Amino acid sequence: MKKILSLLMLTACILAACTSVDDTLKPSDDIYVSVLETQDTVRVIPGDTVHFHFMVSTNNGAITRIEFVSDESIIEGHPEKMTFSLIDTTMVLTADTEGYLSREVSSLIVDYPCYVKSNPAILGNTQQITFRATNKQGNRGENYIRFRGYNTKKYSTRVTLINNYSASGKSRFFSLPNYRAYTENSFLREDTVIDGAEEIKQNISLVFRYNSSGDYHMYSPANPELQTYLESIGITGYNAEEMNPSSFYRIEGVGGHQLNDSIANETDTTKKLALINRRKTLDTEWFDTVDDAYLEQLDFSQAADYIEVTGGFYAIRTDDGRHGIIWVSYPNVFDNPIPITIERGIYQAVSTE
Repeated sequence: MKKILSLLMLTACILAACTSVDDTLKPSDDIYVSVLETQDTVRVIPGDTVHFHFMVSTNNGAITRIEFVSDESIIEGHPEKMTFSLIDTTMVLTADTEGYLSREVSSLIVDYPCYVKSNPAILGNTQQITFRATNKQGNRGENYIRFRGYNTKKYSTRVTLINNYSASGKSRFFSLPNYRAYTENSFLREDTVIDGAEEIKQNISLVFRYNSSGDYHMYSPANPELQTYLESIGITGYNAEEMNPSSFYRIEGVGGHQLNDSIANETDTTKKLALINRRKTLDTEWFDTVDDAYLEQLDFSQAADYIEVTGGFYAIRTDDGRHGIIWVSYPNVFDNPIPITIERGIYQAVSTE
């Protein structure tokens, strides 16, 4: 009996809170936006396109528009490039540049691409994007996603540059912004125009030189001595005055540096290989600690545009003031540096100087 009385009282309270019984039964025309990101604050990097995900639903009518609200000097939304799921795929659904949908739909999951501008104001600060949806009745729902700008692009794949002793036709030109190596044939050709050659030239950060006599060096692309060297091995058409300068220096005393002398003095091949592998592990552990703050404090006051390479970590400053670090392979167990590889790299997306 007590349970029945309690149920009757609860029902009476619900009815009293409504103007009529119809209010409890008619469908709501509210619209809801639910964020689907797995992190409270999304990590973004200037120059990248990041995709945000959320669900939109309405109980009555249809969703007509999805909007982006944020500081567009920092991040720029592209509603016309939205893609959708949780919909009838037999019927095409698109959006225009204002976020208006091409057909009626009551619920969907949105993949919304945003371009992060190369604006230093984003670095170290938490920003917010509001995603707003409107239904056919004109009601709006919205939710927000926080994002934070970071300035480091990290690369963990190996890039092979010089892999044999031949003079030309090898990848000796390295671009840190693109994190790839080029041969001279990628951008130098006197008899024809190469698509994208100018962009490649503007992005080359370093040039490697190795002779069978053991000459193992790194040049700034704008170093005039580099042009002379390239001509001496039959590479013509390289104009150092057209290239962007860079400077660099070897970072000492980090990673597995304490094993360098032991490796150099070890005569047993098996033991030497074990030491080399241990040094590589320590180098990897150190490189993984490098972050925005470390890159920013790199001091290039004593940097050079031509340096002998012995392997290890090298700090680089490109012509536009961006800092980076590359990890260049050491000579192998037989003291041979071939192939020359860049094991990993890290680079600032925007200059902080």
